[in-house]
Amino acid sequence: MTNLLVLDSFNSLPLVLYGLLWLATLILAPKQDLTGNRISRWLMVLVGTALVYTANHLALYALGWVLSAWPLIEDARLGRLTRTLMVLGGVALAAALGLIIEHGSSAGAADPWLLSSLSATGWAGGQLPFALLTLAVIQRKGIFPLQSWVPQAMERGDLLITGLVLNGHFGAVTVARVALPLLGDASRASLTVLSELGLFTAVLGAVVAVADRQPRRLLAWVAISQASTILAGLESLNQQAITGAMLHWMVVSIATSALFAVLRLVEVRHGLAITGTEYLGLGRRFPRLAVFFVVAGVALVGLPGTLGFISEDLLMHGALESHPWIGLAIPVATALNAIGIFRLFGIIFLGRRLAPTMIVPDAVTRERWPLAALIMLLVVLGLVPQMAINLRSAAAVKLERIENPAAPSGEAQSGEAPSGEAQPGEAQPGEAPAGAAQSH
Repeated sequence: MTNLLVLDSFNSLPLVLYGLLWLATLILAPKQDLTGNRISRWLMVLVGTALVYTANHLALYALGWVLSAWPLIEDARLGRLTRTLMVLGGVALAAALGLIIEHGSSAGAADPWLLSSLSATGWAGGQLPFALLTLAVIQRKGIFPLQSWVPQAMERGDLLITGLVLNGHFGAVTVARVALPLLGDASRASLTVLSELGLFTAVLGAVVAVADRQPRRLLAWVAISQASTILAGLESLNQQAITGAMLHWMVVSIATSALFAVLRLVEVRHGLAITGTEYLGLGRRFPRLAVFFVVAGVALVGLPGTLGFISEDLLMHGALESHPWIGLAIPVATALNAIGIFRLFGIIFLGRRLAPTMIVPDAVTRERWPLAALIMLLVVLGLVPQMAINLRSAAAVKLERIENPAAPSGEAQSGEAPSGEAQPGEAQPGEAPAGAAQSH
């Protein structure tokens, strides 16, 4: 059993953070969102995400991918395109993993189903499985040209469940735990294309967000835009950029969870469809929700004093060498996303109330505490940035060593084995056992 699941410096913090976000979102969810079989959908997303984060066995990895996507696949409210794309991503992942297992078996891996065993077998080629993994990553992360499922699922489906699926960030996990460690030169040479697509999606999503007025779709485009730059940092061969990408992963997950929850709570309280065509003036009626929304929004777009500022600064400066136009993409996307967030805040909370609102309270205690906790994480870690950097620096060193095995081993943090070299007696997924040949 110990070979099936593993916790390491890369996945332990994201797993804990995701569990806390899942719990906070569950507490915040209106009662009508937790009826019938919806609880089972919530549990499927949680279990599936935990499996993808921790699976050392490729069958468990594929199972987790499918479980987390199933609530969207079976949702009849979503369009055929969205559901087809979710299936396409799962099929592409399964095909890639099948090719990887076949190669591991022919290469003499002790157990070709285990990530830790496969990482010891070099693969000079691997272009086809990497292409399939890229297709799965593009689909799941909402990267151009397969980004359309995200706003459609947000608009028509369950907002909070879709947010949890999106904030699993399976694209980044798959790149870090499967593509880079197992596919060697194929991934290092080709991942730049995926990163450039991510940067293009960041700008595209920000532009569309400014043009879109429908609240759910607007938030979906902002979330896509802000999350798309994570891949550029993860494959930058630079520890600073990798650390920034991992911190930005945290920022996007926390901030968008808060924004989705506030929007859903406002929708339930307002009682009428929010089309974005008029200003609702709900700020005076729900001042606490307005404050939570605006703080989460400015943290997402990198306001100084929040964790978003630290993550974007590290990401941009660290990745400039490998992605010169990231210095243009991130500022432009961030500025446009800030405009989009402010427009949405104005539509919901500013202006004169045109229609009477049901006599319902502002954020109640059950809602205030989870939202306050999310906001505190963004602000406290932004004010004490070294704490946040220390949380992810060891994982950044390991990932940098996977990407660049020739990097000096002295860069590793004390007490941490360089990526690709496990501690005596240990072999973690994505890391070759000590003495194993690297795939380069």
